[in-house]
Amino acid sequence: MFGFILEISMKNFKLKVEFIQILILTVLLVIIGFANYINYYGPPKPTVEVKDFMSLSPSEQKRLRLGYAIDDVKPSNNVENINTENAVKNIDNFQPQVDETQDNIINGDNYLDFAANSNGQIVKWNKKDISVYIYSSEYDNLINQALRKYNDTFKGYFQFSSASFPQQADIVIDVVENFDTNDMQNELYMVGVTNTYFDSKSQNLKMAKIKMLSKYPKTNKKVSEQDFYASLMHEMLHALGIIGHSPNSKDLMYAVAGHNKGEFTSRDRVTLKMMYSGNEEVLKKETANAQFTKLEEAKNYAKMNPNHAISWINLARIYYNANQKDEALEAYKKAIQIEPNNSEIYQSMGECYYSSGKYQAAINILEKAYQLSKEGSAKVNISNMIGISYAKMDNYESAYNYFKQAFVVRKNDKSLLYNLISACVQTDRKEEVKEYINIYKQSGNNIDGDDVIKKALLWAGN
Repeated sequence: MFGFILEISMKNFKLKVEFIQILILTVLLVIIGFANYINYYGPPKPTVEVKDFMSLSPSEQKRLRLGYAIDDVKPSNNVENINTENAVKNIDNFQPQVDETQDNIINGDNYLDFAANSNGQIVKWNKKDISVYIYSSEYDNLINQALRKYNDTFKGYFQFSSASFPQQADIVIDVVENFDTNDMQNELYMVGVTNTYFDSKSQNLKMAKIKMLSKYPKTNKKVSEQDFYASLMHEMLHALGIIGHSPNSKDLMYAVAGHNKGEFTSRDRVTLKMMYSGNEEVLKKETANAQFTKLEEAKNYAKMNPNHAISWINLARIYYNANQKDEALEAYKKAIQIEPNNSEIYQSMGECYYSSGKYQAAINILEKAYQLSKEGSAKVNISNMIGISYAKMDNYESAYNYFKQAFVVRKNDKSLLYNLISACVQTDRKEEVKEYINIYKQSGNNIDGDDVIKKALLWAGN
């Protein structure tokens, strides 16, 4: 979402003995799973501040910045050490053995610099009891066994418990036959993906959703129990906050499954225990080079996988966070060459242009994203982004048209309403202000006590 709130400049408004008033909107922007941000905008012109996490489209935020795992899990006949014919048939007897000798969580070998986000920050649950809801499937026993393995291995650091309803759970695990378009684009061998949401200020996890495939995407054959278990064990580490992947092929968190059958290595255990130890001194020391590591990792991945759009999207995101906008734009251009009809890449590129102050270029690219987008929600977000870009150019007439286009689709979104009201004030549309506020109210929203709406109605003469 790009729902930033523009200033309403109250012009020619008199209230008895009072003179011109400037209304500064202070609005709480809420994004699912994120912290609340308060943005202040003052005269003489609307100002829009772009937060770092807005550099990517919603789907890419999930795939990359928010710990969305993209893991190439190839069918068994293409993965070394996994033999489909010899796959374990008795789930209850499937007991991976690991060496759990004393782990050194002060100086032990680990991959924390890869586990952290691109800013070197650790993302984790700020609680010891983490509730899990499992949608029923034929893999239920394997899922429960994986959860027990985590509880046995990390006792004292955290424990998984059972949630009765998905709405009450911290982590939701769902087994599906196919990924939707938000989960998968050109990745032909993914078996599991993890989507995490966290507070951008505190870095505390708020929710995680794991999707596991029951069939291999390319062959449509049933996923073997060993492949499923190994992939789930890997995805659970993402759900616990590990953003990146280990460079060591023996680790459970290596990017390509098949090298590990779901067994924790000492590096896996030490990394996660360090994350949940609460020892900030150790964490700071081990993640000191995380930003450099992430950039080098992204460059190497793009070099090894130049024909994967996600390689360049990931590199663009790292460049963006490092404030290297030109490099980010070049990476997005390479991604577009691979997937010329991917609206999300255009959307991300438009946001990158916007944050670079190139508003007309942003509008041009975002309009292309709008044309290619097939999802209503994405179109609303893109329309809003284009409206804000026009507002930055003081073209409030065009901004009004795009804000209106977004609001008529999502009438319950207060941030869109505020943007639309802002453009109405700038273009002296008093009757429209009353009309849109009424639409918002008729959609079941309570406007009592809303100071912004109250003052807007006074300005409109209501």
